[in-house]
Amino acid sequence: MRMKKCFVFLGLALSFLSLVSCSSNSSESKDNYNLKSVNVYREKSKIDKTIPIRYYEETPNVPYIGIKEYFKEFYNTNLKSFSYNGFVTFFKGENDYIKIDVNNSILGIKSNFELGHHPDFKENTDKTFLHLDSEKSTKKQYKMIDLNRYEMRTYAKHNEVYVPFGLLNNLYGGIEGYNIAYNGKDIYVLDHYGELSNGEARGEQYFADTYYSEYSTEKDRYQDLARYTYNQLCFTFDNLRGYTTQLLFGDNNLVSLGLDSLLETYYPGIKQYLLSTKKSDYEKGLLLLFAGLSDGGHTGLISKEPPSLKYLDELKQKPEYKTLIDTVLAFDQETVSRHNLLYDAKAVAFNDYYAKDIARYKYNNEYKTAYISFDSFIIDTKLWDQYYKGDKTKLQELENGNDFKDTYAFVRKSLYQAKADGAQNVVIDLSTNGGGSNNAMLGVFSLLNGAKAVDNHNNTIDNTRNSKYYTVDINLDGKYDDADVEEAKKFNFNIVALTSRSSFSCGNLLPSLMKERGYKIVGEKSRGGSCAVAKEETADGFIYNRSSYFCLCDSQGRNIDSGVDLDLNLVEVTNGTKNVSKFYDYKTIAQYLNSLKK
Repeated sequence: MRMKKCFVFLGLALSFLSLVSCSSNSSESKDNYNLKSVNVYREKSKIDKTIPIRYYEETPNVPYIGIKEYFKEFYNTNLKSFSYNGFVTFFKGENDYIKIDVNNSILGIKSNFELGHHPDFKENTDKTFLHLDSEKSTKKQYKMIDLNRYEMRTYAKHNEVYVPFGLLNNLYGGIEGYNIAYNGKDIYVLDHYGELSNGEARGEQYFADTYYSEYSTEKDRYQDLARYTYNQLCFTFDNLRGYTTQLLFGDNNLVSLGLDSLLETYYPGIKQYLLSTKKSDYEKGLLLLFAGLSDGGHTGLISKEPPSLKYLDELKQKPEYKTLIDTVLAFDQETVSRHNLLYDAKAVAFNDYYAKDIARYKYNNEYKTAYISFDSFIIDTKLWDQYYKGDKTKLQELENGNDFKDTYAFVRKSLYQAKADGAQNVVIDLSTNGGGSNNAMLGVFSLLNGAKAVDNHNNTIDNTRNSKYYTVDINLDGKYDDADVEEAKKFNFNIVALTSRSSFSCGNLLPSLMKERGYKIVGEKSRGGSCAVAKEETADGFIYNRSSYFCLCDSQGRNIDSGVDLDLNLVEVTNGTKNVSKFYDYKTIAQYLNSLKK
């Protein structure tokens, strides 16, 4: 999994996908199932391979595949298996990772990192400023799930277990930035961040012409596939989510009731839509479902085109859905409005147009205060590798804020500039920072933390708490040693983090880490976002993002999804209108920091 990144998707959750109708390439009758040969695509219009998919008589339109077959075909992994005490257990090496009691439909899983790591995933071996020293984790536990609750049948033969294709995709795909999407006709290996295809992103839009080509709201859905698709959604959001606190449906409701009971209790109409064989009703159900599952920015449908306005207009006329839709739309509008307000205020304060993804350093000599502003955490590992291999000219590219490529290099350069300018105060401006690379965030934190950084997270699947400890090359000599600790002492400023409701994911994690180190947080409380993002698909081909089981936390393991508490509120409200000018007022910040010395 790309744990080095905290992927952030701020798109509005009220959006659609198009999908193709359920069909097959060829078939042959086998016992109690039909065997269909399905094409697999990794590139446009180029069949990579053809694999058999099973359709059992009980659910003739729900695709199944053997567990060992799935990992062999898509992960180039030969699993071993054995039967004991009713369970068939699948493993590689010395550890077992998944087991299934077929007779009682009980699934046991641990963290899916080990089995779910695609062999083509290019684990970045380029040398950067960050060095992993050690890591520790609490003992992993099996998560036992009763598949009967989700009406999921499994089938076994000769130590192979056949399970729904979509179940394995959601268990072992997505969090690395790739997944195996089956739209009912063909299978697509989606590579959302270019880790499987030499840096070229190949998400669903890469295959859009074929992936969505046969979709039509006029066609009916198969009843058994509609039922299974609903059950798979319930399985995923009941068991594979991380800890969030902002769910419109209510996090406590989802945890205590489960998705199915939550919908039956509060939104029975959404369940009926989702189970409908009429595609237009199903789309309405998905629109409403992901509105309710909206959690601040990490969960939402990924659409080929915007949802039909007629659906919004129709659903808003229904009292049971109006509040849900209006809340999500208002959140999106408020997000855009806040961003514009903050950008406008920055432009005035810095006497400079402030564009998104352009980093800025601004210094005021009167108040001896510097602002270091950047909107995302990004890292360019290739440039760093070239730098460490001897091309020192690459450092200037990395440091350039107008062509923003690397957050660590830019912040490091800015801290040296603040030292040269005679600054006493430094503002780490995260007010419009929506997140990004966890590695870049750890690098910035190490600049403030004496060349040391720690990455803490919880895993809600195997109930573990994990910590990774890093040293960072502050002086860029290619070593990770005490000289870097000494170099970091040069940044002995009065440092404060500036946050807002637009500070999300890694833009929320950095102020959390800083607050634990004694730094003050000013501005407006950050928005939260504590989970890495998984990209997955429904059983019938709709792609979506969701908050995964990998949850960022503070050093005590506490959830930070609700944001980081402020030490000083800088938002002024006059006649209901927000004013954020003090966010970027050198005098206000300097006076506050100076008052802390007294």
